Amino acid sequence: MSEQRPTHDALFRATFGRPDNASGLLRHWLPPDFTTVLAWDSLRLEDPSGLDDDLRPYYSDLLFSLNYRRGKLAPPDAQTPRDLLVYVLVEHQSTVDPRIAWRMQHYITLAQRRYLAESPEREIPIVVPVLVSNATKPWPHALDLHSAYPEGLIGLPSLRPHVAQLRVILDDLPATSVEELLQRQLTDMAVVALCMLRDARRFDRLLNSIPHWIGRLRRVLRSQPGDYAVLVQYLNSLTTAEQRGPLCDTILREAPDMAQQFLSSLDDLWNRGEQKGRTEGRAEGRGGLLREQLQLKFGDLPAWVEKRLHDATDEQIGVFARRILSETTLEATLATEE
Repeated sequence: MSEQRPTHDALFRATFGRPDNASGLLRHWLPPDFTTVLAWDSLRLEDPSGLDDDLRPYYSDLLFSLNYRRGKLAPPDAQTPRDLLVYVLVEHQSTVDPRIAWRMQHYITLAQRRYLAESPEREIPIVVPVLVSNATKPWPHALDLHSAYPEGLIGLPSLRPHVAQLRVILDDLPATSVEELLQRQLTDMAVVALCMLRDARRFDRLLNSIPHWIGRLRRVLRSQPGDYAVLVQYLNSLTTAEQRGPLCDTILREAPDMAQQFLSSLDDLWNRGEQKGRTEGRAEGRGGLLREQLQLKFGDLPAWVEKRLHDATDEQIGVFARRILSETTLEATLATEE
Protein backbone atom coordinates (compact mmCIF):
# COMPACT_ATOMS: atom_id res chain seq x y z
CA MET A 1 0.00 0.00 0.00
CA SER A 2 1.59 3.25 -1.07
CA GLU A 3 2.19 6.10 1.36
CA GLN A 4 -0.61 8.68 1.34
CA ARG A 5 0.29 11.06 4.15
CA PRO A 6 -2.02 13.90 3.04
CA THR A 7 -4.98 11.45 3.06
CA HIS A 8 -4.12 10.41 6.64
CA ASP A 9 -3.88 14.07 7.61
CA ALA A 10 -7.24 14.81 6.02
CA LEU A 11 -8.98 12.06 7.97
CA PHE A 12 -7.43 13.11 11.26
CA ARG A 13 -8.31 16.76 10.77
CA ALA A 14 -11.84 15.96 9.60
CA THR A 15 -12.36 13.82 12.70
CA PHE A 16 -10.47 15.50 15.51
CA GLY A 17 -10.77 19.02 14.22
CA ARG A 18 -14.28 18.83 15.71
CA PRO A 19 -14.55 19.39 19.46
CA ASP A 20 -17.11 16.60 19.89
CA ASN A 21 -14.54 14.07 18.67
CA ALA A 22 -11.47 15.78 20.11
CA SER A 23 -12.76 16.07 23.67
CA GLY A 24 -12.67 12.29 24.18
CA LEU A 25 -9.12 12.08 22.86
CA LEU A 26 -7.93 14.88 25.15
CA ARG A 27 -9.80 13.52 28.19
CA HIS A 28 -8.13 10.16 27.58
CA TRP A 29 -4.59 11.53 27.61
CA LEU A 30 -4.54 14.59 29.86
CA PRO A 31 -3.83 13.91 33.57
CA PRO A 32 -7.09 12.97 35.37
CA ASP A 33 -6.79 15.65 38.07
CA PHE A 34 -6.27 18.20 35.33
CA THR A 35 -9.32 17.21 33.28
CA THR A 36 -11.59 17.83 36.29
CA VAL A 37 -10.75 21.56 36.41
CA LEU A 38 -11.33 22.19 32.72
CA ALA A 39 -14.50 23.72 31.31
CA TRP A 40 -15.04 21.22 28.50
CA ASP A 41 -17.96 23.16 27.10
CA SER A 42 -15.43 25.90 26.23
CA LEU A 43 -13.33 23.59 24.02
CA ARG A 44 -12.66 25.40 20.76
CA LEU A 45 -10.49 24.74 17.72
CA GLU A 46 -8.03 27.58 17.18
CA ASP A 47 -6.44 28.62 13.90
CA PRO A 48 -2.86 27.25 13.85
CA SER A 49 -1.90 29.08 10.66
CA GLY A 50 1.23 31.14 10.85
CA LEU A 51 2.85 29.11 13.62
CA ASP A 52 5.54 27.68 11.38
CA ASP A 53 5.11 27.29 7.64
CA ASP A 54 8.42 25.41 7.38
CA LEU A 55 7.00 22.49 9.38
CA ARG A 56 3.62 22.46 7.63
CA PRO A 57 4.48 19.63 5.17
CA TYR A 58 5.43 17.32 8.02
CA TYR A 59 2.58 17.63 10.45
CA SER A 60 -1.15 17.89 10.76
CA ASP A 61 -1.51 20.21 13.72
CA LEU A 62 -4.60 21.04 15.74
CA LEU A 63 -4.62 23.77 18.38
CA PHE A 64 -7.43 23.87 20.93
CA SER A 65 -8.27 26.36 23.66
CA LEU A 66 -9.94 25.53 26.96
CA ASN A 67 -10.79 27.51 30.09
CA TYR A 68 -10.03 26.59 33.65
CA ARG A 69 -12.91 26.00 36.00
CA ARG A 70 -12.55 27.86 39.25
CA GLY A 71 -11.15 25.37 41.69
CA LYS A 72 -7.94 24.04 43.11
CA LEU A 73 -5.69 25.30 40.32
CA ALA A 74 -7.18 28.80 40.17
CA PRO A 75 -5.99 31.50 42.60
CA PRO A 76 -8.54 32.22 45.35
CA ASP A 77 -8.90 35.82 44.21
CA ALA A 78 -9.31 34.97 40.52
CA GLN A 79 -12.20 36.89 38.98
CA THR A 80 -12.33 35.05 35.67
CA PRO A 81 -11.09 31.64 34.45
CA ARG A 82 -7.61 31.64 32.98
CA ASP A 83 -7.07 30.52 29.40
CA LEU A 84 -5.52 27.15 28.60
CA LEU A 85 -4.34 26.16 25.15
CA VAL A 86 -4.08 22.45 24.43
CA TYR A 87 -1.85 21.74 21.47
CA VAL A 88 -2.34 18.52 19.51
CA LEU A 89 0.33 17.67 16.95
CA VAL A 90 -0.10 14.66 14.67
CA GLU A 91 2.81 13.02 12.85
CA HIS A 92 1.95 10.95 9.77
CA GLN A 93 5.37 10.26 8.33
CA SER A 94 6.58 6.75 7.67
CA THR A 95 9.69 7.50 9.71
CA VAL A 96 9.63 8.86 13.24
CA ASP A 97 11.32 12.04 14.42
CA PRO A 98 13.95 11.83 17.21
CA ARG A 99 13.63 15.59 17.76
CA ILE A 100 9.86 15.69 18.16
CA ALA A 101 10.01 17.28 21.64
CA TRP A 102 12.22 20.07 20.33
CA ARG A 103 9.90 20.70 17.39
CA MET A 104 6.83 20.77 19.62
CA GLN A 105 8.52 23.15 22.03
CA HIS A 106 9.10 25.44 19.06
CA TYR A 107 5.40 25.26 18.20
CA ILE A 108 4.41 25.91 21.82
CA THR A 109 6.56 29.03 22.03
CA LEU A 110 5.08 30.36 18.78
CA ALA A 111 1.54 29.71 20.00
CA GLN A 112 2.20 31.49 23.29
CA ARG A 113 3.87 34.40 21.56
CA ARG A 114 0.98 34.82 19.13
CA TYR A 115 -1.55 34.72 21.96
CA LEU A 116 0.32 37.30 24.03
CA ALA A 117 0.73 39.57 21.01
CA GLU A 118 -3.06 39.66 20.72
CA SER A 119 -3.66 39.93 24.49
CA PRO A 120 -0.48 41.29 26.14
CA GLU A 121 -2.23 41.92 29.44
CA ARG A 122 -3.21 38.26 29.91
CA GLU A 123 -1.21 35.55 31.63
CA ILE A 124 1.05 33.22 29.67
CA PRO A 125 -1.17 30.33 28.50
CA ILE A 126 -0.29 26.75 29.35
CA VAL A 127 0.21 24.58 26.28
CA VAL A 128 0.11 20.80 26.69
CA PRO A 129 1.74 18.79 23.86
CA VAL A 130 -0.07 15.63 22.73
CA LEU A 131 1.38 13.61 19.86
CA VAL A 132 -0.70 11.00 18.02
CA SER A 133 1.69 8.85 16.04
CA ASN A 134 0.57 7.01 12.94
CA ALA A 135 4.08 5.84 12.06
CA THR A 136 4.76 2.38 10.66
CA LYS A 137 6.23 1.14 13.95
CA PRO A 138 5.97 1.93 17.66
CA TRP A 139 7.62 5.20 18.65
CA PRO A 140 11.30 4.42 19.41
CA HIS A 141 12.63 7.80 20.54
CA ALA A 142 12.63 9.75 23.76
CA LEU A 143 9.81 12.23 24.21
CA ASP A 144 11.47 14.70 26.56
CA LEU A 145 13.33 17.82 25.52
CA HIS A 146 16.51 17.10 27.47
CA SER A 147 17.05 13.92 25.44
CA ALA A 148 17.30 16.02 22.29
CA TYR A 149 20.63 17.34 23.52
CA PRO A 150 23.93 15.39 23.34
CA GLU A 151 23.77 12.49 25.81
CA GLY A 152 20.64 13.98 27.30
CA LEU A 153 22.68 16.30 29.54
CA ILE A 154 23.49 13.29 31.72
CA GLY A 155 27.09 14.40 32.07
CA LEU A 156 26.04 17.92 33.07
CA PRO A 157 23.81 17.45 36.14
CA SER A 158 24.45 20.96 37.42
CA LEU A 159 23.21 22.41 34.13
CA ARG A 160 19.99 20.39 33.82
CA PRO A 161 17.88 22.62 36.10
CA HIS A 162 18.72 25.59 33.89
CA VAL A 163 17.75 24.01 30.55
CA ALA A 164 14.08 24.01 29.53
CA GLN A 165 12.44 20.61 29.86
CA LEU A 166 9.32 19.21 28.20
CA ARG A 167 7.70 15.79 28.01
CA VAL A 168 5.31 15.01 25.17
CA ILE A 169 2.18 12.94 25.79
CA LEU A 170 2.19 10.16 23.20
CA ASP A 171 -0.73 8.30 21.65
CA ASP A 172 1.21 5.54 19.91
CA LEU A 173 -1.27 3.88 17.54
CA PRO A 174 1.12 1.17 16.23
CA ALA A 175 1.71 0.06 19.83
CA THR A 176 -2.01 0.06 20.68
CA SER A 177 -4.36 -2.84 19.98
CA VAL A 178 -7.74 -2.44 18.33
CA GLU A 179 -9.33 -3.80 21.52
CA GLU A 180 -7.70 -1.01 23.53
CA LEU A 181 -8.94 1.63 21.10
CA LEU A 182 -12.49 0.24 21.33
CA GLN A 183 -12.40 0.61 25.11
CA ARG A 184 -11.75 4.34 24.96
CA GLN A 185 -14.57 6.73 25.78
CA LEU A 186 -14.70 8.28 22.32
CA THR A 187 -17.34 8.95 19.69
CA ASP A 188 -17.92 6.15 17.21
CA MET A 189 -16.37 8.20 14.43
CA ALA A 190 -13.26 8.87 16.52
CA VAL A 191 -12.79 5.18 17.37
CA VAL A 192 -13.19 4.04 13.74
CA ALA A 193 -10.84 6.79 12.52
CA LEU A 194 -8.11 5.76 14.99
CA CYS A 195 -8.52 2.08 14.08
CA MET A 196 -8.27 2.89 10.38
CA LEU A 197 -5.22 5.08 10.91
CA ARG A 198 -3.60 2.36 13.02
CA ASP A 199 -3.85 -0.17 10.18
CA ALA A 200 -3.68 2.18 7.21
CA ARG A 201 -0.41 1.02 5.69
CA ARG A 202 -0.95 -2.77 5.81
CA PHE A 203 -3.94 -4.12 3.95
CA ASP A 204 -3.86 -7.53 5.66
CA ARG A 205 -3.88 -5.83 9.04
CA LEU A 206 -6.73 -3.59 7.91
CA LEU A 207 -8.84 -6.61 6.86
CA ASN A 208 -8.20 -8.31 10.21
CA SER A 209 -9.29 -5.23 12.15
CA ILE A 210 -12.56 -4.60 10.27
CA PRO A 211 -14.59 -7.17 12.29
CA HIS A 212 -13.69 -5.30 15.48
CA TRP A 213 -14.99 -1.87 14.47
CA ILE A 214 -17.57 -2.55 11.76
CA GLY A 215 -20.31 -2.25 14.39
CA ARG A 216 -19.12 1.26 15.24
CA LEU A 217 -19.13 2.16 11.55
CA ARG A 218 -22.71 0.88 11.32
CA ARG A 219 -23.74 3.29 14.09
CA VAL A 220 -22.01 6.17 12.30
CA LEU A 221 -23.89 5.27 9.10
CA ARG A 222 -27.23 5.36 10.91
CA SER A 223 -26.70 8.54 12.92
CA GLN A 224 -24.12 10.62 10.99
CA PRO A 225 -24.19 9.88 7.22
CA GLY A 226 -21.73 12.71 6.52
CA ASP A 227 -19.17 11.26 8.94
CA TYR A 228 -19.73 7.83 7.42
CA ALA A 229 -18.91 9.24 3.97
CA VAL A 230 -15.62 10.68 5.30
CA LEU A 231 -14.59 7.31 6.75
CA VAL A 232 -15.53 5.33 3.64
CA GLN A 233 -13.70 7.81 1.42
CA TYR A 234 -10.57 7.30 3.50
CA LEU A 235 -10.96 3.53 3.29
CA ASN A 236 -11.33 3.84 -0.47
CA SER A 237 -8.13 5.90 -0.68
CA LEU A 238 -6.20 3.01 0.86
CA THR A 239 -7.46 0.38 -1.54
CA THR A 240 -5.90 -0.60 -4.85
CA ALA A 241 -7.78 -2.31 -7.67
CA GLU A 242 -6.33 -5.70 -6.63
CA GLN A 243 -7.51 -5.21 -3.04
CA ARG A 244 -11.14 -4.39 -3.84
CA GLY A 245 -12.23 -8.03 -4.03
CA PRO A 246 -10.89 -9.05 -0.59
CA LEU A 247 -12.26 -5.85 0.93
CA CYS A 248 -15.74 -6.48 -0.50
CA ASP A 249 -15.66 -10.10 0.66
CA THR A 250 -14.79 -8.99 4.19
CA ILE A 251 -17.63 -6.47 4.32
CA LEU A 252 -20.13 -8.99 2.95
CA ARG A 253 -19.08 -11.53 5.56
CA GLU A 254 -18.91 -9.21 8.58
CA ALA A 255 -21.77 -6.80 7.87
CA PRO A 256 -24.30 -8.30 5.42
CA ASP A 257 -27.00 -5.88 6.60
CA MET A 258 -24.99 -2.84 5.51
CA ALA A 259 -23.01 -4.42 2.69
CA GLN A 260 -25.20 -3.10 -0.12
CA GLN A 261 -24.92 0.52 0.97
CA PHE A 262 -21.25 0.18 1.86
CA LEU A 263 -20.31 -1.43 -1.45
CA SER A 264 -22.45 1.08 -3.33
CA SER A 265 -20.48 3.89 -1.68
CA LEU A 266 -17.19 2.27 -2.63
CA ASP A 267 -18.36 1.65 -6.20
CA ASP A 268 -19.32 5.29 -6.55
CA LEU A 269 -15.93 6.43 -5.26
CA TRP A 270 -14.05 3.97 -7.47
CA ASN A 271 -16.03 4.98 -10.55
CA ARG A 272 -15.44 8.66 -9.86
CA GLY A 273 -11.75 8.00 -9.38
CA GLU A 274 -11.49 6.07 -12.62
CA GLN A 275 -13.40 8.76 -14.52
CA LYS A 276 -11.13 11.44 -13.07
CA GLY A 277 -8.09 9.40 -14.06
CA ARG A 278 -9.33 9.01 -17.61
CA THR A 279 -10.09 12.75 -17.87
CA GLU A 280 -6.70 13.73 -16.46
CA GLY A 281 -5.01 11.22 -18.75
CA ARG A 282 -6.65 12.69 -21.83
CA ALA A 283 -5.73 16.22 -20.77
CA GLU A 284 -2.12 15.18 -20.09
CA GLY A 285 -1.86 13.51 -23.48
CA ARG A 286 -3.24 16.53 -25.33
CA GLY A 287 -1.00 18.81 -23.25
CA GLY A 288 2.06 16.83 -24.24
CA LEU A 289 1.18 17.05 -27.93
CA LEU A 290 0.57 20.79 -27.63
CA ARG A 291 3.92 21.24 -25.88
CA GLU A 292 5.70 19.58 -28.81
CA GLN A 293 3.85 21.81 -31.28
CA LEU A 294 4.77 24.94 -29.31
CA GLN A 295 8.44 23.93 -29.28
CA LEU A 296 8.44 23.35 -33.02
CA LYS A 297 6.91 26.77 -33.69
CA PHE A 298 8.50 28.95 -30.98
CA GLY A 299 11.66 27.10 -29.93
CA ASP A 300 12.68 26.68 -26.28
CA LEU A 301 9.75 27.32 -23.95
CA PRO A 302 10.02 29.57 -20.85
CA ALA A 303 9.04 28.26 -17.40
CA TRP A 304 5.67 30.01 -17.34
CA VAL A 305 4.52 27.97 -20.34
CA GLU A 306 4.96 24.71 -18.46
CA LYS A 307 2.90 26.03 -15.56
CA ARG A 308 0.20 27.31 -17.92
CA LEU A 309 -0.09 23.91 -19.57
CA HIS A 310 -0.07 22.11 -16.22
CA ASP A 311 -2.90 24.28 -14.84
CA ALA A 312 -4.97 24.27 -18.01
CA THR A 313 -8.26 22.41 -18.24
CA ASP A 314 -9.01 19.99 -21.05
CA GLU A 315 -11.16 22.69 -22.68
CA GLN A 316 -8.36 25.27 -22.47
CA ILE A 317 -5.88 22.85 -24.05
CA GLY A 318 -8.25 22.60 -27.01
CA VAL A 319 -8.43 26.41 -27.30
CA PHE A 320 -4.64 26.71 -27.23
CA ALA A 321 -4.30 24.00 -29.88
CA ARG A 322 -6.60 25.92 -32.24
CA ARG A 323 -4.83 29.22 -31.65
CA ILE A 324 -1.40 27.83 -32.51
CA LEU A 325 -2.49 27.75 -36.17
CA SER A 326 -2.98 31.52 -36.36
CA GLU A 327 -1.22 33.30 -33.47
CA THR A 328 2.39 34.47 -33.82
CA THR A 329 3.47 34.70 -30.14
CA LEU A 330 3.42 32.40 -27.15
CA GLU A 331 1.58 35.01 -25.09
CA ALA A 332 -1.28 35.24 -27.58
CA THR A 333 -1.45 31.49 -28.08
CA LEU A 334 -1.70 30.70 -24.37
CA ALA A 335 -3.68 33.73 -23.24
CA THR A 336 -6.34 33.04 -20.62
CA GLU A 337 -9.39 35.11 -19.82
CA GLU A 338 -9.01 37.22 -16.72
